[in-house]
Amino acid sequence: MSAELPAYEISGYHYEWRAEVDSDWSLAAERIAGKRCRYTVGPGNRICGAEPVAALNRGMTRDGLGRVPSWWAYCGEHLYGRRIHNGVIEGPVQVPDEAVQP
Repeated sequence: MSAELPAYEISGYHYEWRAEVDSDWSLAAERIAGKRCRYTVGPGNRICGAEPVAALNRGMTRDGLGRVPSWWAYCGEHLYGRRIHNGVIEGPVQVPDEAVQP
């Protein structure tokens, strides 16, 4: 799965891909098993429906046991600017440029 780094940058900074540690994204098979991509497409709230590659905890829901995570599955095209690289979910992070030599 590939994604593009954001095109916009602030002077003196650039984007790099960084692993998303402690994020609400998961690659765990049990989170995506039997699901389809939940990305909403256009008017009428059509769902993408493609084979998922990752899941996002969209918040807590109530069930008979109390509050539990609500995992929504997404395909590689709908990872909200993230990518999967070497089995890790990465997101773009803006970092300072190295000092420029005069």
